[in-house]
Amino acid sequence: MKKNKWFLFSLVLFFIPLALNLIFYSQLPDTIAVHFDINGNPDGFMSKPWALFGILAFLVGMHVFCCVSTLNDPKKNNIPDFILRIILMICPVTAIIITGIIVSYSLGYPMNTNVWVGGILGFLFILLGNYLPKVQKNYTVGIKTPWSLDSEENWNRSNRLGGYCLVVSGFIFIFGAFFHQIMWGIIFVIASSILVLVYSFYLHKKGI
Repeated sequence: MKKNKWFLFSLVLFFIPLALNLIFYSQLPDTIAVHFDINGNPDGFMSKPWALFGILAFLVGMHVFCCVSTLNDPKKNNIPDFILRIILMICPVTAIIITGIIVSYSLGYPMNTNVWVGGILGFLFILLGNYLPKVQKNYTVGIKTPWSLDSEENWNRSNRLGGYCLVVSGFIFIFGAFFHQIMWGIIFVIASSILVLVYSFYLHKKGI
């Protein structure tokens, strides 16, 4: 019941960006910047209806899909409530932030996208990294390699390393954001993902 309440609450949060879009719709230009390069300069544009409501609809759809998948995981009870709440908040909060950035930039109040995106990603990664080692085996959240799903010990060790990598990635994102280099965090995430994958396979080859 609590999980269903959190799901409903997460859906209600989407009314915040929807309200912002409706309130400022008439004040915004017909073509809106929706993507920014690593220096914070716009490099992608969409028509106003698609920018304001198309992106929001996509995030709502993604949110429903992720939530339904997670809540119907046969081993969902192995996912800590705190991790589940974070998952339920990712898309709504992302929608609020993206809408805030798009609307404020279009109104002539540009926001530093590197600081916002890097800082929020960093904070999220640090949170997830601290709790990832506590997640028991499931099919939705965690380091889900064929070898970790086949072995409890492999799962525990792989997710422990994955948690460390997420925390380090988070700090790199935050640090890099202030130097307009969120690419540092992206590169480390890719490298650490490969590392965890190789580590899980290495444990499997050792019979773990």
